Amino acid sequence: MAGVPEFRHGCSFCGWATRSLTPVMLVPSCSRCGCALDARMVTGPAPAAPALSFPAAAVRALRALALAAGALSLYAAANVGFRSGGVAGGMIALGVAGFLALPFVPERVGGRG
Repeated sequence: MAGVPEFRHGCSFCGWATRSLTPVMLVPSCSRCGCALDARMVTGPAPAAPALSFPAAAVRALRALALAAGALSLYAAANVGFRSGGVAGGMIALGVAGFLALPFVPERVGGRG
């Protein structure tokens, strides 16, 4: 169809992409990693795959490191809250830290299946 704009729905985290005739997405999360997708207007051929890609072992190691850093930050928040406000302060600090960490958790955690 000539003159109809074409859009590219893509994940900026893992590089997955597909083309569409509309910018609307029914499921705006990546089927591979669960991160949010971007809808961009296509002006030319589809862009090449990302130049930087990590081996599977490095990705697993980075995920484990991120999980450990998240757990340590939750522990630190609970510890500070407990020392300043007792059990109630620790529970409140843990809840607030968990709430603030939500944007860093993909919609779909884990692999396929």
